[in-house]
Amino acid sequence: MYAQVILTKHAKAIDMAFTYKVPEQLQDKVIMGQKVIVPFGRGSNLTEAFILSFSDETDLKKTKINLSNSSWLLSNRKSDSTD
Repeated sequence: MYAQVILTKHAKAIDMAFTYKVPEQLQDKVIMGQKVIVPFGRGSNLTEAFILSFSDETDLKKTKINLSNSSWLLSNRKSDSTD
């Protein structure tokens, strides 16, 4: 399962979705709109993102998909912000 996410920290600079492979142990726990923490950029810095959609397949080459072994951190709600 793959998730398309939008980063919150870089939202103004990067207005596109990124595709991540969802760790197997989390596939039945994630929902659209949920906040997750994903590795991003050089050094795989942990970055806040929101899930936009899911897919079972992707056209991207494996080198372009983040296949990090680190677990995603999940929030219990769609958004933790009070805005």
